Amino acid sequence: MCIIVPISLLLIGMPLAAQNVVVAGGFEAPAVLNARSLLKPHIISGPYHQILDPVPTAGFSNQYTVRTKWGTHTIRGNDLLAKRISELHAIAQLEQASKSEEFEKALRSAASKPFYMVGNTLQDPVETAKNFGSGAMRFIKRAGEVATRGGKRSANTDNALESLIGFSKQKREIAYRLGVDPYTDNQILQQRLDDMAWACFGGGFAVRATTFAVGGAAGGLMGGLSTADDIARAIRDNAPSDLSAMNRAALSQMGISEATVKAFLEHPAISPSSQTIITTKLRKLAEAKGHEDFLKMLVTSRDTTDVLFFQRVAGMMEVYHRKVSPVRQVLNLYGLPAIHAANNALVVPLSLDYGWWSEEADWFSQAIASYKPPVAIAQRILYISGIMSPRAKEQLSNRGFRVVDKANAWLYR
Repeated sequence: MCIIVPISLLLIGMPLAAQNVVVAGGFEAPAVLNARSLLKPHIISGPYHQILDPVPTAGFSNQYTVRTKWGTHTIRGNDLLAKRISELHAIAQLEQASKSEEFEKALRSAASKPFYMVGNTLQDPVETAKNFGSGAMRFIKRAGEVATRGGKRSANTDNALESLIGFSKQKREIAYRLGVDPYTDNQILQQRLDDMAWACFGGGFAVRATTFAVGGAAGGLMGGLSTADDIARAIRDNAPSDLSAMNRAALSQMGISEATVKAFLEHPAISPSSQTIITTKLRKLAEAKGHEDFLKMLVTSRDTTDVLFFQRVAGMMEVYHRKVSPVRQVLNLYGLPAIHAANNALVVPLSLDYGWWSEEADWFSQAIASYKPPVAIAQRILYISGIMSPRAKEQLSNRGFRVVDKANAWLYR
């Protein structure tokens, strides 16, 4: 029996300068990577950032130290790194545009109006993950443990008054032009978007076609890592309440219960953008069963890192459905999404950066091997966004799995 697990890596390049030390029990210690052999040059450094060495791994995620003009930050995982680099370029564009005398006059004019002081308040940001127990590792570990044992509104959504006066629509338009999420938890970007939106809406500042010049690394990242333009336009053109209504209708048509829809739409860590992206990806699996099972797993997320994990997995499922074999059913594999495809494959899509042979990987492989899906399968596939160490690949292959890694190879060296 062949098992295929897809794992997608967004930013990693080859060859990989990593040496995994084999420790007790034949397991590998977490690797320490080198950014220069890991990432493309324009990802490592740009006009607004520099990724520092070393790059340790923890919880199957790369831990990046990124020096920027706005401070030095620790960023966990390839998905979040890509998002933050795009946001750095957006912040720089906004700051450059705000240096003009025209902008200063517009902002002063907006500040003099009564609604400015009432509306210029955003909710606290969603906390990003600060421990390695989030994202891929947390769900992989949970799946192994279960198998071993035998079995409010989002933050940074539009304020009601802001929506009423049209401020949020202006802000969403600016975010769309910059290719960033208007509901990001990046508070520096939120403040810059606020200032620009108030200057435009309340002060008459004109954003022209040449106001924001997005290119180079930012343009490449946004082109590859952002969602399809139809989804981006929906996020731009609809207030959160409208997006919620649209997503609710789509999910109801999939036969998902009201209780699960409610838990999904009101989850504090799932932004309107993520809700819309995930709903759209699931809708593209129209003929498949098990949409509700996916959402029930998703709503166990604790933070935005967990949400990004499921969002990436939803995208990987849709790509497999479109490019490899139609998805027949989404399954709950001990808390991890898996799919049964028309080619009779059990496919486990995983969004992780760098996988090594560990106790968690051992548990996980046992969980997949022991899992008895409700349908007949001819092969088992691990579909991975990132990279697996040679030893991990060997061990998984010996257990009958087919491992497909580097699913997002277009960003590799």
